[in-house]
Order: sequence, then structure tokens, then C-alpha cells
Amino acid sequence: QTRQKALMALCDLMHDPECIYKAMNIGCMENLKALLKDSNSVVRIKTTEVLYITASHSVGSSDRKGE
Repeated sequence: QTRQKALMALCDLMHDPECIYKAMNIGCMENLKALLKDSNSVVRIKTTEVLYITASHSVGSSDRKGE
């Protein structure tokens, strides 16, 4: 339940480019990657939403263009 609420809040925050940038810099993406394997389907769905929002945003998608 707590993870679900946290992920819902994170979905809202990730619409702000500054929040995406901060999340990427503190290693949030690695934590989200781990949550994709969670036993709770709602946690996996919300994690996917956060990752989708991040990848769809110019800040999130441009981070790896130089690689």
C-alpha cells in the first residue's frame, strides 16, 4: 500500500522536468527497475507509468543520446 501511494505521487512529480533530472541523479531509476519485479501487480503497473512518463519527457529521453 505504501509503495503504491509513493509511486502515485512519483507519477505526479515526474511531469516536472526538474524532478526527473533530480530523480535520475539520485539513482531513482535503479530502484524503479527493481520494482518492476515486485510481486504486487499495482506496484509494477505504477512503476511502468513512472518509467513511461520519464522516457517520454525530453529530459528523460535525452539523457542517453550521447552514448
